[in-house]
Amino acid sequence: MRRPQLLILITVFFLSTFMSLAHVLAAPGISPVSDTGLAGSEYDAYVTGSVVSFPGTGESFTVETFVYLPDEIPYQEFYLLKKEGLCDISIDMDSSSSNFYFNVLVATGAPGNFAGFTYRVGYSSVDNEWHHIAATFDSGSQSIAFFLDGKKLSPYCSVNSTDFTPLPAGQILVGGGGEWWESMYSDELRVSSIVRYVANFVIPRTPLSVPPFTPDDDTTALWHFDEQPGSISFLDVSGNNNTLTGSEKAKTSYWGKPVASPPASITIPVIDGDGNYTVSWAASTTVGATYVLEEATDSNFTDSKAIYNGTDLNTTLTGKTSNTTSYYRVKAIKTNYIDSAWQVGANGCLVKFRVIPPKGIVVPGTDDDGIYTISWLASTTEDAGYILHESTNSGFTAGTVRTVYSGRELSAQISGRRTGATYYYRVRATKTDYISSVWKAGKTGCEVKFPATIPSGIQVPTSDIDGNYTVTWSPSTTLGVTYVLEEATDSNFTNVQTVYSGKGRSIVLNNKTNLTTYYYRVKATKTNYIDSAWQVGGNGCQVKLKAGRPASITVPTTDDDGVYPVSWSASATDGATYQLQESTNSNFTAGTVRTAYSGTELNANISGRISGQTYYYRVKAIMTNYSASYWRTGGNGCLVP
Repeated sequence: MRRPQLLILITVFFLSTFMSLAHVLAAPGISPVSDTGLAGSEYDAYVTGSVVSFPGTGESFTVETFVYLPDEIPYQEFYLLKKEGLCDISIDMDSSSSNFYFNVLVATGAPGNFAGFTYRVGYSSVDNEWHHIAATFDSGSQSIAFFLDGKKLSPYCSVNSTDFTPLPAGQILVGGGGEWWESMYSDELRVSSIVRYVANFVIPRTPLSVPPFTPDDDTTALWHFDEQPGSISFLDVSGNNNTLTGSEKAKTSYWGKPVASPPASITIPVIDGDGNYTVSWAASTTVGATYVLEEATDSNFTDSKAIYNGTDLNTTLTGKTSNTTSYYRVKAIKTNYIDSAWQVGANGCLVKFRVIPPKGIVVPGTDDDGIYTISWLASTTEDAGYILHESTNSGFTAGTVRTVYSGRELSAQISGRRTGATYYYRVRATKTDYISSVWKAGKTGCEVKFPATIPSGIQVPTSDIDGNYTVTWSPSTTLGVTYVLEEATDSNFTNVQTVYSGKGRSIVLNNKTNLTTYYYRVKATKTNYIDSAWQVGGNGCQVKLKAGRPASITVPTTDDDGVYPVSWSASATDGATYQLQESTNSNFTAGTVRTAYSGTELNANISGRISGQTYYYRVKAIMTNYSASYWRTGGNGCLVP
C-alpha cells in the first residue's frame, strides 16, 4: 500500500561547493537505460517545481538513479537528493586521494535526530562509466543502506549532520554545480516510500525503448528525463504531478550528440487575402544548420506535415484555401546534431480571400432636388454583395460616414439630401468567408443645390415716349431670394447687361435712347441654391420720343370778313414742322376736320370762311424719327358773323 506522504514545495537546483573553471569532458555515451537524460551546461544550473509528494520525516524510503562518474575532477560535491529534515545523499570527489565518497544522512524520526555514513570507492573502479546508485532508509530498523551497481557497500565512516549545509524549508536539491555538473550526467530518478533493496541485486537494464523504472503504488516521484532534447520541463510519470521546470542551464540532452540551436523566432502573417504568403524565421546559432518547416491545421500540430526542408530563412506558400487557418513551426537540424526544439509561431495565418473591388463608381457632379442615383460596376467575384458609404467629407473622416446601401444591386437611389451640401460616395464588394474588397471612391462628390423658383411674371411696357419707364415682376416662392434684372437691345439677349440686383420687385429706368427697343428678363438667386430660370418679358419696350407740343395757340374770337390769322408758339423740339387742323366742331368730330396748314411757320392766314359759322383750331409739332406731339387746341373758336 502507498505510505502516508508529505506535500512539499520543490526547488531543484544545482550548486557548486567549489567554483572552479569548467572542465568539460567528452559526452558520456548512451546510458544503460536511455539515450536521453538530464545534463547541466553551466555553473548554478537549476530547475523549479510545484507541489511534490514525498515520504515524511522518519518514514522509510528508497532514492535511486543512474549517474555518469567522470575522472580528472577537482574536489566537488554532487547532490543525488537533498531534502531538508529528511535526507542528504551526495557524492564527493577528491582528486588528491582519487576517491569518490558517497554520503548518506537521514532523519531518523525525532526532530534533530540524524544518522549517516560515508562510503568510499576509488576512481579506477568506477570512473568514466554509468552507474546505478541507490540509498535506502528502513524506519523499522532505523538502518541505512547504500548500493552501487546493485552491490551493498560497507560504511567508510560516520557522518555528522553539521557537515551539511542546510536548505530553506521545503526545498529539494538534486545534482551539483560548476565543473562537476557540466561533466557528470544523470538519468532516471525515482523516489519510493518503501525499502526496495536489502541485499545485493541485479540492476535494472532494459531495451532503450522500455524505461527501467515503472510507477507503482509505492512510487512517490519518477522522472525519466526522456523529453525532447533541450527541454527544460521534466514530467513526473508517477501520477503525483511533480513536474519540474528548469532554467536554460539544465535540460535534457541526447548522449553523445550536441543539440542544434532552435531558430530564435518565426514570423507568420496573421491574415492573408489571396492564399499566397511568406513564412520566415531567424537563423539558428548552429552554423550550417538546415531548417524543417511544418504546417498544421490546428495549433496542437496533430496533423502536421513538413512543407519545407532547406537552408533558406523563409519560404513562400501558395494556393491556400479561403477560410482556413494554418499553423507553423520550424526547427534546425544538422548531421551529427540532435534536432533543435521546435520554434512555434505565436499565431496561425487565417486565409480569407479578398473580394475583387468594383471597377468603378458613378456619382453625379450636381443635383437640384436631393434625389439622385449612385451606380457602380460589378465585382468580378461571383455572388458579391455591396456596401455603399456616404460622407460629407472627401476623406470619409470618422463620424461623417454612414452606410446608405447594402445589398446585391449595382445602384442605389439617394433622396432627402439638403441643398448647399456636397456628398461623397465609396463602394466595396463583400462576400461571406471573404475579406471585403478595398473601397472604390467616386472621383468627385455630388453637390446638391436646389433651384430657386422662377418669378411668375414680368411686366414691360410695349413703348415709351420719354425714355423713362418702370419694369415690374412677380415674386419667387423661394423665401429670401435676390432678384437679378437683365436688359438687352435684342430679344436673344446677346448684348445683355444687369440693370438691377436686389430684393425689390420693380425698377424705374431712365434716359433710354430714342428709337431703341429694350428687352428684359428676371431671375431669383439665393446662397446654396441654383439660380432660377429666367422669366423673360413677353415684349420689348420701344422707345420713340414724342416731339414737344407747341406751348400755345392764338385764335381770334370773331372775324367780319372771313379772313384772319391763327398763330402758335414753337415746339421745344428743334426743326419741327407743324400741322394746323380746323373744324366746325369743338370736339373735332370725324368728318368735320380739315388740315388748314402744314409747314415750318408759326402762323397761318385763314380766308374764305362762311358768314354765320364758328371755326375751331388745333396744332401739333411733327419731327422725323419722333412721334407727333400732342395737339394744342385753341381755347376758343372764331365766329364769322
